[in-house]
Amino acid sequence: MPEKKNLDKMQKFVNRFREKTGTFGYPDEKITDILVEGLAGNIEEVGRPMCPCQFFPEGKAEAAKSSEWACPCWEFQIWKYCH
Repeated sequence: MPEKKNLDKMQKFVNRFREKTGTFGYPDEKITDILVEGLAGNIEEVGRPMCPCQFFPEGKAEAAKSSEWACPCWEFQIWKYCH
C-alpha cells in the first residue's frame, strides 16, 4: 500500500483533473480508489504517477523519457471517462 501522503496527493490530482477537464469517474468509487492507489504506487516505484492501467517493463527508464503524464486509454480519449 502506498504512503498516505502519496495517496492524498493523487486523490487531489484526480479531483482537480476532473474539475478542470470535465472528466468523470467510474460510478463505483472502489474502482477510483484502485486507480489512485496505482498512481501513488507508481510515484513510489518509478518517481512519477504513470498510468496504472498500463505495464511498463522498465518503469524508471520510461518515466524519464516523457515530461508529462498521459493516459493512453481509449475510453478516456473518446468519452473523457476514466476509472
